[in-house]
Amino acid sequence: MAVRELVGTWEEILAHAPELAGRKLRVTLLPDVADETPPSSRVSAVLAEMRRHWRHMSPKPDDRDLLREARAGAMWGYDPEE
Repeated sequence: MAVRELVGTWEEILAHAPELAGRKLRVTLLPDVADETPPSSRVSAVLAEMRRHWRHMSPKPDDRDLLREARAGAMWGYDPEE
């Protein structure tokens, strides 16, 4: 049997008990969904923080331009054309 991943509540996983009987399992408890910040909110928060810190830098009209500039090292004074 290939490695499979089952994700759900205990009751949903338990529904697979007959096919899993006698198999070796690994159970990982995930954080409650209510406690986890949705990925889109985290991205928005990071972009807002970037804008706040980069306010005094040469602003770009697009978030992707900001990310490219940062990845190129511009926020640390690195100029790839030097």
